[in-house]
Amino acid sequence: MNFEIERWERVQQSLGRLGGALSAVREAPDESLAALGLDTVDVTALERRAAEVLAALATVRARVSRHTMNIGVSGRARNGKSTLLQSLTGLGDDQIPAGAGAPVTAVRSRIFHSTERHEARLTMHTEESFCSEVLAGYHEELRLGPPPRTIGEFAGQAYPASKDDLALEPAEQTRLVPMLVRLRVIQSSLDSYRGLLDGRTRNVEFGELRRWVSYPAEGEDRPDRRYLAVRDARITCRFPVVEISDLGLVDLPGLGETVPNAEKHHIAGLENDVDFVLNVKRPDGTNAYWDTHDSAGLGLICQAAGAAPVRDFAAILVNNGALPQANVDALLTAVRENVNENGADAAFPVIVADVKKPETVQAEVLGPVLDHLASALPRMDAAVVDHAVRLSVAAREQLLAVAGAMLASLRSVLVPTAVDELIARSGELRAQTAVAIQEWVADLEQRADEAYEDKEFYDRADQLQSTVHNWILDGFGETTEVWRKRAVARMRVDNASAPFVVNELNGIRVEVARRFSAIDDVLERRREEFWGGLAAALGARLVPFTEGDDPHRALTDLAVRLREAPDPCPVLAEAIDFVLDVRLDYRTRVLPRMRTALMMLRAESSGVPGDTPVAHTDDGAQQLFVHISNLARQANYGAAQTLKEEPATTAQVLLAFAGQFEDQFIRSSASEAEFRRVAEAFRDQLWPDELNGPALATARVQHLRSVLNDLIAHLNDQRSPR
Repeated sequence: MNFEIERWERVQQSLGRLGGALSAVREAPDESLAALGLDTVDVTALERRAAEVLAALATVRARVSRHTMNIGVSGRARNGKSTLLQSLTGLGDDQIPAGAGAPVTAVRSRIFHSTERHEARLTMHTEESFCSEVLAGYHEELRLGPPPRTIGEFAGQAYPASKDDLALEPAEQTRLVPMLVRLRVIQSSLDSYRGLLDGRTRNVEFGELRRWVSYPAEGEDRPDRRYLAVRDARITCRFPVVEISDLGLVDLPGLGETVPNAEKHHIAGLENDVDFVLNVKRPDGTNAYWDTHDSAGLGLICQAAGAAPVRDFAAILVNNGALPQANVDALLTAVRENVNENGADAAFPVIVADVKKPETVQAEVLGPVLDHLASALPRMDAAVVDHAVRLSVAAREQLLAVAGAMLASLRSVLVPTAVDELIARSGELRAQTAVAIQEWVADLEQRADEAYEDKEFYDRADQLQSTVHNWILDGFGETTEVWRKRAVARMRVDNASAPFVVNELNGIRVEVARRFSAIDDVLERRREEFWGGLAAALGARLVPFTEGDDPHRALTDLAVRLREAPDPCPVLAEAIDFVLDVRLDYRTRVLPRMRTALMMLRAESSGVPGDTPVAHTDDGAQQLFVHISNLARQANYGAAQTLKEEPATTAQVLLAFAGQFEDQFIRSSASEAEFRRVAEAFRDQLWPDELNGPALATARVQHLRSVLNDLIAHLNDQRSPR
C-alpha cells in the first residue's frame, strides 16, 4: 500500500511538471498548443483524478493500520452526545462536560479503553497552527482577508465592530453575526491561552480536564478559554463493560455550532478515523421532527462513508430518556418515512435508548453495535479496498491514454529538415565544436607546462603553512603554559611520558592534515574554471552560459537534454558525464601524499623521549614541548611542500580529462551520427534566426516530451512493494 501511494505521489508530481511544461510552450512566442494538438488538455482535471486516487488509498491505509475499532459519536449540540460518552466510558462531567442549554464540549476528544493506562494527554496548538487552523477559518468565512501569521499580529488586528462593517451581503451579515462575535471573544481572551500555544503534549489530571476541554460558564468575570490552545485530546481509561479490548470512542465536533467550516471539520473527524458512527438525536420539544439540519448531518456521514455501505457505517440513536413516548414515536415515524423511505432494508438502522443509563447503553447500544461490526467491518474493508483499486485502475488507464495521445500529437507535428541540409549543418556544427574544444585543451596544456606557476595556489599553501606554524607556537592552540600543565598532569597519572607523547603526536598529525584541507577552496575553483572553459567552448548555442552562471548545472542540463532528445545521444551525454566526474578535492588528490609527509609525527618515527626518562615537572614538560613543536614545524614545512606539488599534478589530471572528452565527443564512432541528432533536435536553439515556428522540435517541446515519458514510466511502474 505504501508503494502504491508513493507511486501516485510521483504521478501527481509529474502532472505538476506537465502543467509547467505546457505553460512554457503556451507562453513561447513561436509555438502554440493548438499547433501541437494539445490545446484541449486539462491538466487540472488530471490532477484531481490523481488526488482522488491518493485520497482513496489513504483511506485504505488508515483502515488497515488502525489498531483500535473506533466508534464516532455525531449529532447536533445538546442532543446527548456527551452523556452517551459518559455512559460508555464511566467518565464524568470533569472529563466529558455535559449539560443543557448552550454547547459545553469545546475540544474534539478521542477516548480509548485500557486496563492499564489512566491518563489524559492534550496536544497544544503552536502559534502557527492556531493561526492556520483556527483563525484562518474565521477570516475565510467573514471575508476578512489573509489571516494573521503570528499571535502578535492577531492581538493587534482591528476586527469589524459590527456586522454592518463586514464586506458581505445583508443576509450573509446577519447569518455570520455569531461568528464575528465569537472571533472578537477569541481575541479579547487571548491572555488566557496565549502562553499555552507551545505545541507541547501535556498530561492533565482527570479532575482538571474540564477546564481544558469545555467552554467557560456563563457570567464568568474573566472567562478561562484555554480550550482554544488545545489541538487534540486523547483520553485513556478503563471502560465499565467492554467485550473488546481495542475500542476507541471519538467525540466529533457538534453540528450547528458557530464555528467556521463546521461541516468540513465534521467530515475530517469522520473520514479515516472512525469505523462506525452513532448519530444522536433527542426528540424533545420541536426537535421531535426530522428537519433539514438533521438531513445535512446524515449527508455528511454518507459523504464520509465513501465506498463503505452506509448501512454498515452508521446508525441513528434516538435518545429517549425522560421524554414523552409521543415525541419518540413522532421522531421514529419521521425517520422511517423521510430517511429510510419505509424501506424494508433501512438505509440507517435505528437504535432507541436512554443514553443517561450506563447499563442500558451497554446492553442496547454498545452490544448491538459490536455485534454488527463483527460482520460489517470485513464488508466495509473489502468495499473500501475494491473502490481504491477500481479508482486507481481507471485513473491509470485515463492518464496513460492522455499521455499517449499527447506524445502522438507531438510526433505528428514535427517537421524534419531536408536530409542534405541536416547533414551539412551537423558537419559544420561538429567542426566548429572541435575547434573550440581544441582551443580549450590548448589552454589546459599551457597550465600543465612545467614552467607554469599557479601563484594563487602557492599563496594559499603559504597561508595555510603560516596558520599551522602559529598554531604550533601557541601551544597547539591552547598556549604553551596550559599545554605544559596538561603534560605534567598526564605524566604524573601515568608515571611515564610515553602515553602523553603518543597521544599528542597523534592529535597533532590529525590536526595538521585537517587544517591543510582548507586548500579545497582553490581546488574547487580550478574545477569550476575547467567546467566553465568547457561550457564556453561548447558555445552559447548548445550551452546557454554566461559569467556568474553555474557551469556544472549548465553542463548537466545539456547532458539531460542530449539523453532526452527525440533520438537520444548517449555517447555525447556520457562524455559530458565523464568531465563532470573529475575530482580535485583534498581528500582524493592530496591526502595520500600528505599522510606520507606527516609520518615523522608517528611515535616510532619521532625520536621524542618516550621510554627515556623525562622529569615529570614543568621543566620536563618544556623539554617535551620543544622537541614535539620542532617535529611539528618540520612536518608543517614538509606538508606545505607536498601541497605545492599539487598544481602540476592537478593540471595534468585536468588535461587528461579534457583530452579524453575531446576524443569521445568529437572522434568516437558514434559522434558523427549523434551530432546529426543534435542538429535535428536543437535546431531552433542552434540556428534561431534561420529556423523557427510552431512545428519545430524546440527545447520546450523536448522538455514536454520528457515529462510525458516520466509520467508514463511512473504509471507503468509495477515494482513489488518495498
